[in-house]
Formats: sequence, C-alpha cells, structure tokens
Amino acid sequence: MTAPTSKFPELGFYGLPGHTRTPADVLQQVQYAEALGIGNVMISERPDYKEISAICGACPGVSLRQACAATSSASRLDCSLMSSP
Repeated sequence: MTAPTSKFPELGFYGLPGHTRTPADVLQQVQYAEALGIGNVMISERPDYKEISAICGACPGVSLRQACAATSSASRLDCSLMSSP
C-alpha cells in the first residue's frame, strides 16, 4: 500500500508564522492546508515558546498527506525534517 500524497506536494506554508498563545493552532492550519492540497508545513522556530519537535510530531495526527519541518529563525531555511507522510 502506498502512502497518500497531497495534490500539490511542491507547495508549502509557514505554520504559526508569528506569536501565538496556543501552539496547537497549527493543527487547524494543517487541516486547512490539506483541504487545499498543500504538501508541507514549515514551523517557524521560537525556542522560547514553541516546542518544535512536539508540534511536528502532532501534525501527522491530523494529516497524513503533509510533511512537517522546523525552520531556523535566523535563516528561515529548513533545519531538520521531523515527520513526513
């Protein structure tokens, strides 16, 4: 059995791009993105508030079609792939 893929795997978005009181907001963002066919989410790093590994680990719980990566706040480049479909 092959893993499900998104309609547009080459497209991605920044989840939680700014400050949030509830990092779990990204789960709803991931669900909206999946409905649009977006293939991956990059979580903006804020080490003082967001636990990147926990957030990237939770994203596949609401979407099996998206990859999740953490990004460096200094460079905005993907720094590590945490989970993928």
